[in-house]
Amino acid sequence: MRKCLIDEASLRFARSIYGLLLLIAFLFHNVCLVLITTILMAAGIISNSYNPFYQLYYRLIRPPEKEKSILVEREVNELRFACLLAAIFLVSALALFYLGIFEQIAWILVLFVSLLMLLAGIAGFCTASLIYASFKKIFKK
Repeated sequence: MRKCLIDEASLRFARSIYGLLLLIAFLFHNVCLVLITTILMAAGIISNSYNPFYQLYYRLIRPPEKEKSILVEREVNELRFACLLAAIFLVSALALFYLGIFEQIAWILVLFVSLLMLLAGIAGFCTASLIYASFKKIFKK
């Protein structure tokens, strides 16, 4: 159980951007944007240092040092699980697009991930983190 310090605002910004990109992809039925977002999100599975939107906010947009950012201690596996779960849904949607079957279900998956990412970014409630905590509690016994 490795833990790391995460800038909460950067994490929420990244989740909001992912959610907006997927919402735009859904509204315009743009499969290429879903693919690009999936690739960018999959980079977060490796490490937060490879998450481009987290790094963009943390390095460029973050308020000056006089306004301290809120650092939260999180498990590395929790963050990886959240990215992995979203990537699994999006790869499933991409597979359905590629096969040319059940495209409506694929778009529902994209919209589902988009709404959950927006919820995590705006309200700070990450469903994947809740699922991770539940699995951890269940399998700890």
